[in-house]
Amino acid sequence: MNFVKGTCGIVLGHNKKVTISGITFKKMYGGSFITTAASKNVSIKGCTFTDSKTIKAEKGRYAIRLEIPDSKTKAFPYTWSKTDNTANKNIKITNNTFNNVCSAVGSVKYTEKVYHSAVKITGNTFSSLSGNAIRALNWAGSTISSNTFSVSKALTSDLVTYAAYRLDRLST
Repeated sequence: MNFVKGTCGIVLGHNKKVTISGITFKKMYGGSFITTAASKNVSIKGCTFTDSKTIKAEKGRYAIRLEIPDSKTKAFPYTWSKTDNTANKNIKITNNTFNNVCSAVGSVKYTEKVYHSAVKITGNTFSSLSGNAIRALNWAGSTISSNTFSVSKALTSDLVTYAAYRLDRLST
């Protein structure tokens, strides 16, 4: 992405049965490598996410963002998308490498009483992060397990943050 300000590599909105695999995403500047909203049965596997910079006014940019199209929060600001408050369901993030990015996987905003469900984050490697590895914000029935965390920079926040969550299983 060559550090082009505010770009996003892949945007998924209202999709089903999507697999993203074997891609190296690098050089992000203030955006996200992948953003998904209102999608189900999405698999992101065997990818590498490396080298990102944040814009000062924007903290906590994620390599992979899980958002809800909501007219109040504007977390998924694409005019072509319905703002119908639909969460993501059955999202698998497996066997990926996150290195030298601000934050790896998470949600920036949430919609009250609407939960992303069946999010599975397994077998990933997280290293040299300056923010969260994982931020579970309004997730339900989800699993985070068998991941490797290696911290070599000073973190600006907790490694894994859980807010308004209902995870079925957590092991790190």
